Amino acid sequence: MQTGTNVIRNIAFGALTWVGPMVLSLIATPFIVRALGLEGYGIYALVLGIISYSFNFGVGRAATKYVAEYQGTEDRAKIGPIISSSLVVSLGLGVFAILVIGLLAPWLVISVLGIGPKFQETATTALYIAAGVIVVTLLNQLFGSILQGLHRFDVYSKLFNLTNFAVVIGSLALALAGFGLTALLAWNLGVLAVSVVLNGIASKRLLSDVSMFSGLDRFSLKKVLYYTSGVVGYQLLGNVLLLFERGYITRALGSDQLTYYVVAMAIGLYLHGFSTSLLLAIAPVASEQTRDTERLKKLYVRSTKLIGLIVVFVTAVLLVSGGKFLTLWMGPEFAQEATLILKFHTITFSLLSVAGVAWFMREGLGVPKHNLIVSAICFVVTMSLMLSTTQFGNLGMAISRLVGFSVMFLSIFEFERWLFGRVDLTFWLHNSLRLLGAAVPASLLIFILLQVLPLGWPAYIVAVACSGIVYCGILWFSGYADPSERNAIFTAIRARTA
Repeated sequence: MQTGTNVIRNIAFGALTWVGPMVLSLIATPFIVRALGLEGYGIYALVLGIISYSFNFGVGRAATKYVAEYQGTEDRAKIGPIISSSLVVSLGLGVFAILVIGLLAPWLVISVLGIGPKFQETATTALYIAAGVIVVTLLNQLFGSILQGLHRFDVYSKLFNLTNFAVVIGSLALALAGFGLTALLAWNLGVLAVSVVLNGIASKRLLSDVSMFSGLDRFSLKKVLYYTSGVVGYQLLGNVLLLFERGYITRALGSDQLTYYVVAMAIGLYLHGFSTSLLLAIAPVASEQTRDTERLKKLYVRSTKLIGLIVVFVTAVLLVSGGKFLTLWMGPEFAQEATLILKFHTITFSLLSVAGVAWFMREGLGVPKHNLIVSAICFVVTMSLMLSTTQFGNLGMAISRLVGFSVMFLSIFEFERWLFGRVDLTFWLHNSLRLLGAAVPASLLIFILLQVLPLGWPAYIVAVACSGIVYCGILWFSGYADPSERNAIFTAIRARTA
């Protein structure tokens, strides 16, 4: 059973799995965009999006849940069959991905994605490589999920960072050397293949007494398939939404406009990814505490407050200074095209990040089908709006996402009612007021500083840092963290520095 200190430790390591890669990606993206060109990068981002979303059917999440559950009940004999079943399902999905993409790649490029003649051959080859990337990604996710289920976020973080460092640095070097997007994707494939081996070795060492290839067990396979089926549904909905959104932009506006859209969205995704990395510890803890409602509520409250603290600050900063950030990061012309889109995406993924607490807890509690229902409603609203706002181009897509994903945010109140029997409006009111009370003066400060300081990265970093100090100071003295939370923070710090 995880102690509060251990949970904080796991959250800290979870953060490390995203901070390093995020910073590297921020540095590398402008250079890769310039090297590939707006059109080339748009196709590159399109293919990466397909890799990220397609065929990611939650087998790893099933492994995380059941490994954590059996580890918590000290029933390690059941871990082996779960891993074996998860491995079979992952390989089956990988073969399915190869067959689907292998047969449909030319049709997807021309008819669905609407890529012009200039890049059709390149995009088709990229999709073939992507099929291989999907296979190794599925296996990598599985072994990484085993580490998470064992609460070895330290090992997971190190391997994740190593993999992403190699991917980003290698991709940047290839792009600057004049290689195209197929070479970058091939590099992704090679690095991920090595990562599979490393994660597999680490998992086996931590489970030396468990046979990870013990053959199929009907009961375990049924559990994995049942859990995965709930994830498959909302993953498919996400795939359809992504293909329509990006396919429409490419067909109607061109792949250069897709670059403006996806790069602006990337900032929102970085925020959501960072929040998700903090929440990785939630699902395995929830799996261990399925019958302890009081502990689950404490986990939910603390996690929500943590994510709220982060996303409100980042949202405030980007709403006030998003244009200046894009100017420094990607250049003034890019900023002119993408600033407004960036602001909408920031709000969208901030709401999604807060909703992520309930999302991960549902998965940890073994009810991913609840997430499927939420996703279905979100999909209907978002797709309906996208179909009716196509005349507004990128901006219409971004606004549609914001409204649709607001539905996902509102679902957290139904989750509270389902798990705890009531919605704690006092909790939301008090903490929202504290966050807004800190965000407003912090936003004013960064706005003033950016008006008086010369535009450049040093000034921007100083302005954000000063704003962050004011923000955190106000929250600390306003009692945003209660005494038990402050004690947990100090305990974790002492344990770390001892």
